[in-house]
Amino acid sequence: ARAALDEYGSGRVRAGRPRKFVDLGSGVGRVTLAAALLQPGLEVLGVEIEPGLHDAATRATAALGGIATHALGDFLADDAAWDADAVFVNSTAFSPELVKAIEERCARLRPGAVVISLTTKLDGIDLVGQFDVPASWGVATAFVHRRA
Repeated sequence: ARAALDEYGSGRVRAGRPRKFVDLGSGVGRVTLAAALLQPGLEVLGVEIEPGLHDAATRATAALGGIATHALGDFLADDAAWDADAVFVNSTAFSPELVKAIEERCARLRPGAVVISLTTKLDGIDLVGQFDVPASWGVATAFVHRRA
């Protein structure tokens, strides 16, 4: 999350700070909670389809005073997930069909929105940079995209 937010505000992508950060497939909420802790006042939303992971994220968020919001459901069908100016997606285990659907939704994000995807370069949205980040399995490449 720190690398994603740092890259967002670096000037290479877009000046300023995001107002809304969304994690697509947020799991237990590590990235959403890190984003909320790193930038107090940032609106943070995680969307997760697996109930057990969502419950864990909700409990962790409650323990930290409700600093983020976690929704249970399909992020492709959740319009709130696509009303953001900073989007994070760890697409490492996603099927090609799901990645294609994400690309189609990214093409409709607001102009200037930044999407950071782990391990998968997204088509249909401008690639503006990439960098390596530590991941639980080793090192992953983060691709930074910007909606024109």
